[in-house]
Amino acid sequence: METKEEHNKMRIQLLTVPESAEALRVKTVTMRQWIAQGRLQVVRLGRRVLVEREVLEQFVARSRCPGREV
Repeated sequence: METKEEHNKMRIQLLTVPESAEALRVKTVTMRQWIAQGRLQVVRLGRRVLVEREVLEQFVARSRCPGREV
């Protein structure tokens, strides 16, 4: 039997488009453009458009540029 902590780890965390935009500190319209361009995968439940937190984290990781030495 799984503990409550294990259950919470396995639970998929879904964010709304505005919540995702806030997490990345971009405008909601930017998030919607990225979604329309196919740059960001979403989950559609009825009319709701949701972004998995893990997908958002992977998107950020793919967008990283190599740093320069100072």
